[in-house]
Amino acid sequence: MLLFASLGMTQDVILLQDRDGFLEETLDRLRKRLVELGSRRVFRGSRW
Repeated sequence: MLLFASLGMTQDVILLQDRDGFLEETLDRLRKRLVELGSRRVFRGSRW
């Protein structure tokens, strides 16, 4: 379940507090990797 939460967080999150930028950096790397792999969101009804 953590992986699915992380995938959604690459686009739909606002970080209120992230000391040392750890989470922001991690999500940025994940976002870039998903782009490299050609990943895309697939919606099914109201969910993706």
